[in-house]
Amino acid sequence: MDEKSTRNAALHMALPLAFALAGCSARGNAPDETVLSDATGAAAVVAPAAGGRILAFRPAGASGNVLWNPPPGDSILYGWENHGGEKTWIGPQARWRGMAGKGWPPPAFFDQDAYEVLPGASAAAATILSPAPEGGDCPFRVERAVSLSNGVLRVASRLVPAPGSGSADGADEFIAWSVAQTPFARRVAVRTAPPARILNGEGGDPLPEPAAAGGGVLVFDLAPLEGLSNAKACFDADAIAAELAGGTLVARRVATPDDPDPASVPFPEHARTELFAGGLETDPAKRYLELEFTATGTRPLRVEYSFLPGVPCDAALAQVRDAAK
Repeated sequence: MDEKSTRNAALHMALPLAFALAGCSARGNAPDETVLSDATGAAAVVAPAAGGRILAFRPAGASGNVLWNPPPGDSILYGWENHGGEKTWIGPQARWRGMAGKGWPPPAFFDQDAYEVLPGASAAAATILSPAPEGGDCPFRVERAVSLSNGVLRVASRLVPAPGSGSADGADEFIAWSVAQTPFARRVAVRTAPPARILNGEGGDPLPEPAAAGGGVLVFDLAPLEGLSNAKACFDADAIAAELAGGTLVARRVATPDDPDPASVPFPEHARTELFAGGLETDPAKRYLELEFTATGTRPLRVEYSFLPGVPCDAALAQVRDAAK
């Protein structure tokens, strides 16, 4: 087994142990991963060695990990090694060819390579930084500040200039792109925001027609997708809620003062929330969702993940909105 395969096998094998340690408020059991925990009993596993991902998030009240990981021995999807969990990519995808000479898979420097853990980490927070790109036309690294407090997992991502990159001219041609993979959910709610554009089915099958639940909330029944290949839709939206075992996971993009007017930047590549359903033609363990958000250029991208036990997806969005006021 080569070094990379050994490292990845160790990451998957260490996940149950990491959660056992997190339950005792310990922080980290190996250089390859960092366990964050808070006073509520919530825990998250950050893997700097695997592209800076969060491999797992176990909120208090949840039965286990509310993020998705490939079944053991099945991490290669479409020729790409998928660790699952949550990560930050540099986009749009159309720029990957200029970065790495091909449009897929994602360039390794921000998706697979080991991130540096920056000083100042604590039991509930860590900041990590991707390697610098080698060649290509990307002038950025990815910085991810991950924290856990009161049961809420917060990820603040931004694109920072790479050494020797010089001017930041053209920064707005790039995006910070948050992608969280969760177990497949049959009911998902999306909270739209002005101008509330929807692009359904680009690059895959369309999502089923949603039901309007008031307040700009759309509720999707995704059960009809099972057996297809993949499906996706892009939205002007600020939150997605997926009904999982025991409750609802809410992913919310937190607005920042310098966010541009969504109508002023391209849709959907630069100003989007995206819901993607993958692995639909396979067995249930291999089906997953992707909850995605973007921020333009060097503006920060702040996403919060919270879990509401026993609450349906549309009601969860209302509760999170009220709590954020």
